Amino acid sequence: MIAPIFIVGCPRSGTTLLRNLLRSHPHLSFPDETHFIPQIYKAYGDPANEQEARRLTEVLLQLRWVRRWKCDFDETALIACRSYAAMVDVLFQTWARKEGKPRWGDKTPENVLHMHTLGTIFPQARFIHVYRDGRDVARSLINSPFGPENWFAAALLWQARVQAGRQAGAALPEGMYTEVRYETLLNDLETTLRKVCEFVEEPFDPAILAQNVLPFEKRVHRVAAFRPYSRGYNGQSIIVRDNANKWKTKVTLKQRIVFESVAGELLRELGYETEGHGKRIPAYARWGWKAHSWMMENLVKLNTQTWKDLTATVVQMSQARIRAKLRTRLRRTS
Repeated sequence: MIAPIFIVGCPRSGTTLLRNLLRSHPHLSFPDETHFIPQIYKAYGDPANEQEARRLTEVLLQLRWVRRWKCDFDETALIACRSYAAMVDVLFQTWARKEGKPRWGDKTPENVLHMHTLGTIFPQARFIHVYRDGRDVARSLINSPFGPENWFAAALLWQARVQAGRQAGAALPEGMYTEVRYETLLNDLETTLRKVCEFVEEPFDPAILAQNVLPFEKRVHRVAAFRPYSRGYNGQSIIVRDNANKWKTKVTLKQRIVFESVAGELLRELGYETEGHGKRIPAYARWGWKAHSWMMENLVKLNTQTWKDLTATVVQMSQARIRAKLRTRLRRTS
């Protein structure tokens, strides 16, 4: 099994850009985001026999993210597997062959929270953690149909995801983890991509200096309840070279103060400019912002989500969460 490549990071940090660039490499194939690899493993583990393999095959092939690939999967090959890693490899290799590529990767930003599990499943994996100035991330997140709906919640999310990725990366064996700074990727594209190719042990190819963009999933746009719907990313292949430091001109002083009050220390740790605006945020304000973001996130999802074809996935992932909790409890009591 060739070592898979996992691109992780806080959403809106440049993970899509890096994936689209690496997709242009003649050896590398990345499908759209998956959202299931570590979660299903925690719920089911490795199949010990044919019956378990059949059940796991059924679960995997029902997932919306897998169905969207529109591949002709070999169920017999999946059922013959006796490890979850092998089953995932069969799925992704099928996708990669469809694109005529020998090696696959996955770009799912939230996997930054599951790097330990992914490293357990794939001991030879390579992790690329993309990070970006949190103030630009927050600005982009708040204009997206997913994620935090105010600056306090956005700062918390960015801080938690970046810290989780760096801590998990430090715990991985040498050679499995690297970081890519979004601003450096924009400013020095070729040098950064040469380093990435060296890290994943692939020859540099000039083709990766241009994006190979995946087809964009269409959504049903319902009338937004409280604010206009904005996708944020339009799927174009153009690299916006000046898409950095917009917080200096597009973010209000109040918003910058809130962000720096939450995550100023991490900004400085990563070498980003700060303005010294940090202050203590009262508990009532913290709870108020959290409640506001939770309510608005769910309203926006209801107003923009495409529910068609989601039922089987929702059921399977809900069952997976329950199974994972039960398995964890059993391990603790045994």
